Amino acid sequence: MTGCDCCNSLIPLMEVTNGTIYVENRTLINFINWDYDNDCPSTEHETIKINYCPMCGRKLVNSNG
Repeated sequence: MTGCDCCNSLIPLMEVTNGTIYVENRTLINFINWDYDNDCPSTEHETIKINYCPMCGRKLVNSNG
């Protein structure tokens, strides 16, 4: 398998103040662990579709086809 650990598994690209950013299939996900506005845990996330891994440049494909 080609690519890097970030696009071949769910190893985070980076830790951020309230969560982590990682690649899953062709999606860059910012998973928000803590809601600072309400001072409570959060399971929200923001996503954006991407075509290439931001770390190694490999063309990404969905695992389901």
